[in-house]
Amino acid sequence: MAGSENTTTLPGCINGLPKRGTGPGIHPDAELLFAWDAFTDAVTAYQCALDGEEGLYEEITFNLGLRIEAFRPKTMDGMARQLRYLLTKYIDCEDAWEVIVFGGNMTSGLKEILDNVHHVGMLWRMLESIDGPAERIARAATGRNGGSTLIPALGMTFADASAKVLALLGDHQAAAEARTDDPPDHLVVEACEIRRAVFTAPPRTPADALAVLNLLADDGAGLTDGRWVEGQETAVTLLRDFMARQVAPDQRV
Repeated sequence: MAGSENTTTLPGCINGLPKRGTGPGIHPDAELLFAWDAFTDAVTAYQCALDGEEGLYEEITFNLGLRIEAFRPKTMDGMARQLRYLLTKYIDCEDAWEVIVFGGNMTSGLKEILDNVHHVGMLWRMLESIDGPAERIARAATGRNGGSTLIPALGMTFADASAKVLALLGDHQAAAEARTDDPPDHLVVEACEIRRAVFTAPPRTPADALAVLNLLADDGAGLTDGRWVEGQETAVTLLRDFMARQVAPDQRV
């Protein structure tokens, strides 16, 4: 960060922190998705800031916007975020921020722009085709039917990720028993990265919860024999909250 004119937006201590989210199994657009989430949080903070304190959030928002612009997305998730950012910046009106960034209901003012500015309307239709209400409804339907839902950081469902962890650890165990001169320890590293993502993502369906429990209870991957597993406390808390919602559907925890 030395020599950067934007060092005031981040604390200097981050230079000593280990990098995370770069291991195998991480979502291909993980940094872009994180940048988008941080961008929307910064915009919200700007809107809520006290008079005279908006400047800090303006700078953070501007720098995060530069990062979003610089990415070359690898997935539809990443492309949707970039399109939302591009379209909002191009229109540059309050309604665009509310609808396109924060997902509010369509306003008459924005609809008029989309209907009358040809290229803007075309970009909006492109965005709707990959990240519109139909796609969100389809994902919600999966949850209502009890199927396992997606963990965005991995690009896999809870069930698939849990199975992947067990398969990787099984492959490592088989190689160790074969007493190879070069044990494939990278399999354990990848399994731990995926398991951490499973344990720290909130389950949304019974299938999600079962996938988490399968890992917690597994002899090789879980808590047997008093073993400590990274993320286990978070996993137990999230499972408790999930079960509380099932017992009292109207309760929000």
